[in-house]
Amino acid sequence: MKKKTLGFKIIVGGFLIVLIPMLVMGVFASFKSESIIESLSVDRAVSLAKSLSEMVQLGMTEQMTIIKSVASNVEIIAAAEKYKSGQDKEESIARIDKALAKVHKSVGDNYEQFIFVSTEGIISADSVGGKTKGLDVKERAYFKD
Repeated sequence: MKKKTLGFKIIVGGFLIVLIPMLVMGVFASFKSESIIESLSVDRAVSLAKSLSEMVQLGMTEQMTIIKSVASNVEIIAAAEKYKSGQDKEESIARIDKALAKVHKSVGDNYEQFIFVSTEGIISADSVGGKTKGLDVKERAYFKD
């Protein structure tokens, strides 16, 4: 094997003296930046999740307000009580139909329909002109609960 000259050894040694610390710093910087980026990503995801949950909560609160206003509608309550007592069931259903249609029109197209279900589980009135009237829902989970 050929002997290396002093100039070559100095150049290679200087190159290694510069290159090795740069490689070590690069690897260290890469690992450090990876953990920082991961931490920022987690923080951003948590912030986004909180923001979305607040929006959903706001929407649910608004929906509950609308549902409460429909449930406390005096026209519907009076007609439902009359229906329950057995007096003029047809007139009571007509009044409930009319009141539900009025409510449906006032809240807009966000709802497909509003229904009035008798204690037997039969849809007796709806807000869409009687399209679901007579439908039996007593076996469905939302009625059983």
